[in-house]
Amino acid sequence: MFISMYALAALHLGFGLIAAFAIPGGGIAILLVLVAMGSFYVLCAHSWALAHAVARRHRD
Repeated sequence: MFISMYALAALHLGFGLIAAFAIPGGGIAILLVLVAMGSFYVLCAHSWALAHAVARRHRD
């Protein structure tokens, strides 16, 4: 799950870079939105990892 969220963030960044140069008019706005979404996925990945670490600690 952790790795897949990072892969999804990288995918958003890649599509954002492509869209910023390929789509005329508004490309930078698309880039910013996709970078923000990628940042959200990274935040979710770290939140998931922290939740599982806390759950493991309480189980032991």
